[in-house]
Amino acid sequence: NVIRVADYDSAAYNGFTNRDEGVAIAPTDPAPAKTEVTVARYGFARQPSDLVKMTDSHGVLNPVLLAQDMLIGANQKLVELIAGLMPNFSATAGSASAAASVDDFFDACSELRQANANGQLIAMLHAKQWGDLSKELATTSGGAIQFAPATQDALISRGSGFQGTLNGVQIYTSNRVTADSGGYRGGIFTTDAIAWADGTPVVEAPESQVLIGKVLFEIDRKPLTAQTDYVGNVWLGVAERQDGAGITFLSSTT
Repeated sequence: NVIRVADYDSAAYNGFTNRDEGVAIAPTDPAPAKTEVTVARYGFARQPSDLVKMTDSHGVLNPVLLAQDMLIGANQKLVELIAGLMPNFSATAGSASAAASVDDFFDACSELRQANANGQLIAMLHAKQWGDLSKELATTSGGAIQFAPATQDALISRGSGFQGTLNGVQIYTSNRVTADSGGYRGGIFTTDAIAWADGTPVVEAPESQVLIGKVLFEIDRKPLTAQTDYVGNVWLGVAERQDGAGITFLSSTT
């Protein structure tokens, strides 16, 4: 259940050296580092009785809606796992004793670029952190800072946590971002900062199992107790991949 992701040094821009005619070039070992991602099982189950389903006036206890609910839950678990990595970056920006500020946000982005963190910048923030930033943007920036709110199409493809793009940084919010020592610990990172993996379960009994995304949804009838089990299982794992490609973004919880 451990996935190993190799990180090869493919950049040659600092590697060219002068060689006399006829002198061989010594090959450079890519010396790949590796990131290990441990994939674990996460599950959720409901066991409504026949009586409960008979009194379900809203019709929510049906297999289709229960399966959709478990798919959403599995996606939120992945978000929670990623949010749990945000405090792990060595570099930090902001302060656990002060509100999130636009200056701290851009200082973090600048620090990442100076560290040669390449690729799309992504911010995972607590809703309070984003609230502080958006309030400052609305009251002090005078429109000088570019913010593009999420469109309906973007919300469909990227999820309800996507807020939009701030000066090229994709902003996501989640209340699963952790708080410690009085401060929220969000993060700003590139796609190189985090590795994640999942598993694809095998459907062995199509009459009672269905694969929804990567969630194995199962129905098990218990006639002796007039109950039905609805069970969802998913296999997920995340790990920090490149520490220099991320930064912990601190702000107060008040």
